[in-house]
Amino acid sequence: MLCTEEYCILKKIYRKKVVPLLTLAGLRPGEKLYEEKLMAEEGIKKTDNELIFIGKPIPFEVEEFFQQLEELANASYENSPDIVSMVEKIVPTFHPVGEKPDGKAD
Repeated sequence: MLCTEEYCILKKIYRKKVVPLLTLAGLRPGEKLYEEKLMAEEGIKKTDNELIFIGKPIPFEVEEFFQQLEELANASYENSPDIVSMVEKIVPTFHPVGEKPDGKAD
């Protein structure tokens, strides 16, 4: 059995007591490590459980996205002042806060 740090600590604590040790089984199917914030654009759908919602992925053109991503990478190598506007075009839900950076050192 793999002895993770947490498991080893528990093993030391409960060694002398008659308490069953926890079995670390990892994630179960469908279980998440963290929660994500769903956006209204994802078409949030309610379920019978009021704490569980289903988000639908936002559709996009994969080839176009990769082309835009390549252009963004090239612009970043050149320290282009257009980077923020390029990200706004690629990610319509992105709205920068405050003054847009121009890529120039002060």
